[in-house]
Amino acid sequence: YYCFISYLKFKKHFFIFIITLFLSMLTLIINGEKAPLVFYFLGLLVSYSSVKDISKKIYFFALLLIFSLIFLMYIILFQFDSSDYLLYILIERLFIAQEAAVFYAADYFSSHNVLGLSSMDTIFNKLLNITPAPRASEIFMYQYLPTMVENGGWNVNGFFAHETFSNFGYIGVVFGSFYGGIVNSLLCIFFRTRKKTLLTMSFYSFFIVSVTTVISNFNAM
Repeated sequence: YYCFISYLKFKKHFFIFIITLFLSMLTLIINGEKAPLVFYFLGLLVSYSSVKDISKKIYFFALLLIFSLIFLMYIILFQFDSSDYLLYILIERLFIAQEAAVFYAADYFSSHNVLGLSSMDTIFNKLLNITPAPRASEIFMYQYLPTMVENGGWNVNGFFAHETFSNFGYIGVVFGSFYGGIVNSLLCIFFRTRKKTLLTMSFYSFFIVSVTTVISNFNAM
């Protein structure tokens, strides 16, 4: 983001930007996950907007590029016999699966114990000698979408709320919402009060896309 903003603002570091862009994309797609790459390009769009006004053509091109990349990754990473089924899976993952995780959590944990700390990447697991367990998003794949598992899928995309409920039930939803709101609000206040420099704009771009990935990832607390 830093190199991209620097190029847009001062017409410098173009080759460095191209190299970092290539390395970043390679790092993000090496494990087959699609969401990090999508959020990365959204971050580039936010970086662009911090320097220049975004026209409708830029928005359309960005959406077309992101959709094309997702479609291409599905073709390369997964094997489908029918193009219609591939299109169905693509639309389902983009517009339906996000909400489905909430319903999966409500259904699955109505008859199973919540995960507690066992699926969270924290130091408390080692200190308390807690046996690691799969995250709820992985459990849901095997429970509700076994066909997707056979085709290479490994987790269900979802919201912060479904993770907090899966780990600590309704108490987790309440306190997890407070946690997410406080952290994001403080960061918004911090960036809004900082002077707009290349570094602060770069971190702001990262923060905006990280709200739904790193910062709001309950299991990565």
